[in-house]
Amino acid sequence: MIDLLGYKVKPIIVAFLSIALAIISLASALIAEHVFGLLPCNLCLYQRIPYVVIILLGLMAIVSRTARKPYAISMWLTAVTYAVGTYIAAFHTGVERHWWSYASDCTVNVGDSLDTTESFLAAIKTSPVVRCDEIPWSFLGLSFANYNALFSAGMTIVFLYVGYRVWFNKAS
Repeated sequence: MIDLLGYKVKPIIVAFLSIALAIISLASALIAEHVFGLLPCNLCLYQRIPYVVIILLGLMAIVSRTARKPYAISMWLTAVTYAVGTYIAAFHTGVERHWWSYASDCTVNVGDSLDTTESFLAAIKTSPVVRCDEIPWSFLGLSFANYNALFSAGMTIVFLYVGYRVWFNKAS
């Protein structure tokens, strides 16, 4: 059992939790995009990559849950992946807040039905440009990138802690 914020949790539950959090995060981004029409910019798309890696690491943790050190390594790798996600989201936050610039700051979404060159060029001309330095949605003054940076930073700490507890056999 791992002492996680005062609760005794089995290692397999922590692994499933890491997968569930990554799936929920990806689902939130996809719902925002496909249901609410918030098209992602390049940096928004980059922020999704760590969550895919975290799902794979969670599966690795499930497989290695009975071996203490491989499980701890998978938790630490999950923490490192969340740290990378924190960096990407924090960088995007800086671009949105105009603290620094990003050279490739826009994306054109051309859709799926591009049969001919003419339809491809027409799609480019009529597609909206999604800029990384504009905030398309915010709640309480924070954008998706801001929330992602805060969430990822918190998860970095949690998974570092879990890896530490398991590696040094402080889990009961």
